[in-house]
Amino acid sequence: MKLCSQSLQELTPSINELPDETFKYLIRSSLLVEVIECLNHLYSLKHPVIHRDLKPHNVLIIDGSNGRFTKLCDFGLSKFLEESQNTRGQGLFDYMAPEVINYDINANPG
Repeated sequence: MKLCSQSLQELTPSINELPDETFKYLIRSSLLVEVIECLNHLYSLKHPVIHRDLKPHNVLIIDGSNGRFTKLCDFGLSKFLEESQNTRGQGLFDYMAPEVINYDINANPG
């Protein structure tokens, strides 16, 4: 297992303190793309995985000699797509998707 430098929760205040708004935007958008790529990987597996507890604490950042990498952690509430046909929301309310809050059973996870 790799040692992760910090979580997105820990990194966010440092990004917010940067004086250049354009640079902040570039960093935030880059991190968002990396998180989306992680989710895309989970959804593209033979048995797709739904994380169900995605929040800044569960996004880990690895700074290494080959660059920065983003990893997801805490899969305790995750389900395989076939198993997650329930309508009950999981995770923290602040980070829930609107379709989960509204109990939209027809929402597409991908």
